[in-house]
Amino acid sequence: MNLLLDTSAMSFTVGLAAEPKRDMNGVHKLDRTTREPLWTVQLVAMDHSGAEAIKVTIAAGQPPQLAQGQPVTPVGLQAIPWAQGDRHGVAFRAEAIKPAAIAKSA
Repeated sequence: MNLLLDTSAMSFTVGLAAEPKRDMNGVHKLDRTTREPLWTVQLVAMDHSGAEAIKVTIAAGQPPQLAQGQPVTPVGLQAIPWAQGDRHGVAFRAEAIKPAAIAKSA
């Protein structure tokens, strides 16, 4: 089950720029549906309770051009619970990661 996250009360900053998502053999993984390459971006997610670094996967023909420390907005961010034997966790996936809109000062 994929869970769509409400990010309206959160802010995100790039922790590490996009890197190819690779399989166990070092091969760049592709999206099962679109066949586009998968990229992983480390984001620092912040809300009223604190901050946490998460890795978010996106499918795109080219890596997103994002710089460390850049404020961004993940589009369609989903949490995907997973389990494999004794291991388990949550993976994050987004439709896109876009530069955050800059608020104009008065």
